[in-house]
Amino acid sequence: MKEEFFIDDLRLGEVSVDDGHVSAKRLFKSAMRDMHEISISAGAELKEHSSPQPAVVVFLAGTGTFRLRDEEHQFHAGTCVSFEADVKHSVSAETDARLLLIKCG
Repeated sequence: MKEEFFIDDLRLGEVSVDDGHVSAKRLFKSAMRDMHEISISAGAELKEHSSPQPAVVVFLAGTGTFRLRDEEHQFHAGTCVSFEADVKHSVSAETDARLLLIKCG
């Protein structure tokens, strides 16, 4: 199935960063894509999980650690990670962080 779209304004930056929390907002959903903006406050963690879809994560702000399988990678604004379905991953924020999650498939 082929899918093309144009989004004029994703309205990024509207997800607040609350102390000790992870907050998320769905930005777009279609048959083949699901986009979320996620904020993670300094010291908070998005616990290990997996998704039944491949995904791309683009870090928009902040620093921390992205764990993919058993490997740790440091992230900063501009870091991009792509991974296949059913891969365990987690995110720990050293500073307030924002990311764009795009699930594909």
